Order: sequence, then C-alpha cells, then structure tokens
Amino acid sequence: MAKELKKIEVTLPQSLINEMNTISDILECDIDDIAERAIRAYVGKCKKIDLKNLKDGYGEAAEFNSKYAEMCLCADNQALTVCEEKLSESE
Repeated sequence: MAKELKKIEVTLPQSLINEMNTISDILECDIDDIAERAIRAYVGKCKKIDLKNLKDGYGEAAEFNSKYAEMCLCADNQALTVCEEKLSESE
C-alpha cells in the first residue's frame, strides 16, 4: 500500500540545502528522501524526550502521593486513637 503524501514548502539556509544535496548524491536518493529521514529522526527523538519527561513527571507525582498518603494515614491513626480513648472513658 502506497503511503499518502502531502506537499509542503520549507525555507532552509542554502548551506543546509547544499549538505542535503551532497548526502543525496552519496546515498543516491532524492532530497525529499533526505528531508523525510531527517524529519522522522527528529520526531522520533522528540517523542523519546516527551516520554522520558512524562515518565519523570509520573515518578515525581507517585513520590508526592506516597508521602501524602503516609501523612494522612498518620493523621487517621491519631484520630482513631483519640476516638478510642473517648469511647473507653465513656464506658
């Protein structure tokens, strides 16, 4: 199945175009292939960075949630102790 293509216009410095032309000559492919490979590599790198940032963010949130849960458990235990003491005094 052929991939769907869409034409875009990109403005690049002449020096970069010259480098792309050199690479396309060496690899014996057209400049569109070079541009597509470069864009795919860049997008892939960005996805990895975003996933790492997302993972780091979830790790930080998990650490916060764990500390908060411990704090709430401690407060609940203290409240339970006070309630038990009040109940035992009333008996």
